[in-house]
Formats: sequence, structure tokens, C-alpha cells
Amino acid sequence: MSVGRIVLVAVLLIANAACSTGAPPVKNDREWETPSRGSEDDPEARDRWYWGQRAYPAERIPVEVHRQALREELGRRRAFGAGDVWANLGPAPLLDVTYGFSSAQNASGRALSIAFHPSDPQTLLLGTAQGGIWKSADRGATWRSVGEQSLPTLAINLVRYSPADANVVYAGTGEPNGSTSIHGAGLLRSNDGGETWATLPARGASWNFDFASITGLHFDVQDPGVLYVTTAVNLSPL
Repeated sequence: MSVGRIVLVAVLLIANAACSTGAPPVKNDREWETPSRGSEDDPEARDRWYWGQRAYPAERIPVEVHRQALREELGRRRAFGAGDVWANLGPAPLLDVTYGFSSAQNASGRALSIAFHPSDPQTLLLGTAQGGIWKSADRGATWRSVGEQSLPTLAINLVRYSPADANVVYAGTGEPNGSTSIHGAGLLRSNDGGETWATLPARGASWNFDFASITGLHFDVQDPGVLYVTTAVNLSPL
């Protein structure tokens, strides 16, 4: 039994251009040639430069063109030497990393969401900032990446098991977290416990997930067949 209804709720958070429903407005059509670090008065300059450089001379990148490019890149075969030997280097902490003006420290990539299996305490799913979705079958002692070939993006902000069916899992993409925001690819659903994922329709009569970031996934406590979805931007169609 899967979730029967998805209720879309638009939530306006602090504006962040990287999570908008398209490229942020470019102040002039040559701005991307002179990138700016941004400032307290203009913290979104970096985002405008990012989008302006890639969309020029248009004002935005068509979302389907963007997704098709991602699919082609994921499906491209890499050529390696016949005698090459590879060793797994991760996931593991980065050693002696310096953040801003802080001292060197050991750090791992950011984990944004953890989902506990409703009936099996050994099974966990983890959503990461730019590392996709990971699964553990031994209560977090070891992890493996799942769904790499079926994920439209590696920015996973939320993961939630359906209370009605533990095989059904939802994931919200994108990351609306300040200066490191990553645009999303809508809402994902797995019907096999997180092993593979499918992207749900990005557009409808009253919503538009194009380049939006999912900020909340909440099942109705009285009706587990209803899922509430919030985003960082208005869901009105373009």
C-alpha cells in the first residue's frame, strides 16, 4: 500500500537563488564575466553568476535540458586502463580541512536526514548534502550507497519511510541551507525500501518542482495515506 495523496504546501523561506524555480534574475547580460564573491549587501551574487554563466544568453536553463544532460553524464561509460587497480577511499573523513578562518580539523560530508525503518531497527537510510542516499543494515555500523543510477541529483535533503508500507520511501531533493544551497529535482519515491528510486512528476496544475528544494515531508498522523510537502519557493507553475 503506497501513499494515496500528496499535499503540496508552498513555504517561503529566506530567498536563495540556487533553489529557485529557475535561474535567478541576472542584473545585466554580461555580469557573469566579472564574478563577485558577494557581500553582506548582496549575498546572492555568487548564485547569479553561477546561473548567468550557464544560461547565457538566455535567462534560465530549461529544466528538462538540465536533467537530460545529467542522465547522459550518468550513463556515460568511463574508459580506464586495463591494468588499473582501484581502492575504495570512502566514505571517510577529510583530514586537516580548514574552514574559513578556523583551525584545521577532520570533517566528513554533511548528513541532512536519517530515516529509521518502521519495524526493523537495524535498517537506516541516510540523505546527504551532495552524496546521495546511503543504507545501513546493521544499525549504522556499515553503509553502502543506494540508487546512484536512478537518482536525478545527489543533493538529498529529506528521507521518510511511509508509515503505511515500509517498502515505500520518499526523498526530497535539493538543499536550501544558506551559502551552500543546491537546487533540487523534485520528489523521489522508492518502492523497494530505498534500493531504486523514481522521480515523481515535477509539474502539475498547482505546483512546480523545477529547480526547487524540498524542505519538509510530513505524513498526516490521522491518515498515513496523505503526505504534506513543503518547499523553499512558491510552487505556482511558471
